[in-house]
Amino acid sequence: MPKNIYSIVEITDSHVKLVQARVGSNQSVITWCDARPLQDTSDEELQKYLSELLVSRNIQEDCLQVIIPRRLCIAKQLDLPSQDPREIQQMVDIQLVSQIPYALEEVVYKYQVLEQTSAGQSKVMIVIVHRELIDKYLQMFKKSGIRVADLTYSSLGLSRWWNYQRQKDSLLEDTPVLLLNIDYSGSEIAFCFKGQVWFSRNIDAGFKQLANENWFEFENQIQLSMAAYNKAKMGPEIKQIKVISASSESEKLCAYLKEKFRLPVTVLASTAHLQFEKKADLMAVEQDGISVAVSAGLSRGEMSSVFNLVPKEIGQQKYLKARRVEIIKLLLLALVLCGIGLAFDGVDIILKSQTLARIQKRAELVKPRLKELQKKKVFLDALKLQQATRIDMPGFLVVMQGLVGKDISLRSLSVDSQRNLVIMGYAESDTAVNMFQSRMVQSKLLSDVNLQFATKRRIYNMELTDFKITAKIKNK
Repeated sequence: MPKNIYSIVEITDSHVKLVQARVGSNQSVITWCDARPLQDTSDEELQKYLSELLVSRNIQEDCLQVIIPRRLCIAKQLDLPSQDPREIQQMVDIQLVSQIPYALEEVVYKYQVLEQTSAGQSKVMIVIVHRELIDKYLQMFKKSGIRVADLTYSSLGLSRWWNYQRQKDSLLEDTPVLLLNIDYSGSEIAFCFKGQVWFSRNIDAGFKQLANENWFEFENQIQLSMAAYNKAKMGPEIKQIKVISASSESEKLCAYLKEKFRLPVTVLASTAHLQFEKKADLMAVEQDGISVAVSAGLSRGEMSSVFNLVPKEIGQQKYLKARRVEIIKLLLLALVLCGIGLAFDGVDIILKSQTLARIQKRAELVKPRLKELQKKKVFLDALKLQQATRIDMPGFLVVMQGLVGKDISLRSLSVDSQRNLVIMGYAESDTAVNMFQSRMVQSKLLSDVNLQFATKRRIYNMELTDFKITAKIKNK
């Protein structure tokens, strides 16, 4: 099976569902959708159905997601006084010790930050599952010859299904919504907003109650859910209700709930806006009372990551196993290449010996020419060095003439072999000396310009300033 075929297995009280989808860069197309009813819920019966499904569809383990029903999970929302990921992790550990009936080592849990406030608070959703249940799921799939890559809970599938619906239908508003997913043996209520689950719970009312027009059971469970949600201030006020069902009775339920809750209530089929392959087997879709919203929501090719409940140690074992396989492959490849190399070693040595002999012969022929070129290079390097250190005195004096102002008189100008320049003279004022020094500093020809002294003296009725300036003439 191609690597881009993702498989999602959902196990409920009444059915084992399998959805497969071919995932591309921009879309997901469902290629298979099946729901097999369980005659009983024993482990043996479940193992039998899983084996039949998984073997017949040739599922790849790195593309397999398994869904745990909401009723088998504990989901808690906490308000924590921090936004630092490390501190949040520590606070979650401390809170769970007192808020769940198990020791931390007996459970696997994952959390997600729902929102953060300007006051430094974080609202966190935590999903907890007993380790024995996870081991049971993993062992069932292992006996069927496949390892689970991703194990998550059903509410995540519902939220992703709703996100997909809003992407496909611009008329669906991104406001806090209560999703009522009606399945064959029960239903799930999920409060969603901004692409995340803020609260969820499982209820016993399902397709049977819907078919018998037992509206009160749905009303009562929604009322209880809203009361718990609002009392704990878990999130923003619910603005709409979406009933997920393809049953003809669902429209009547919507009218009933709309009257009771005074909110917009509409129906969406679990297959709404989904893309199916023309040759896809849609056995589950054709069964009345079956919802594939959860499985379809996870068929977008995105592993849950944040709520992947596969224990870390198992993930590490899978990583080490994959690494061992890669190392073995590399070793086998190295052995094959080594064998090929040895087979050609004899021919390769002869060819290399012949090539080396030709190179040595040509090297002897070019040795005299190489010595001659080396002598010329030494001469040219010396000439280049002499040119670089030589001072073009006529040009230099022209530059200096431009730097000397009309109120400056020079007594002497000397340059030594190290390109050190010494200028002595006098000026009619201190300002003239300073201006002369400033022009020398700005000159691209000079560096390290320093005024050694500037001394005033009087001649008759005139005041003169004797000065000495040193500088360095730059190389070309």
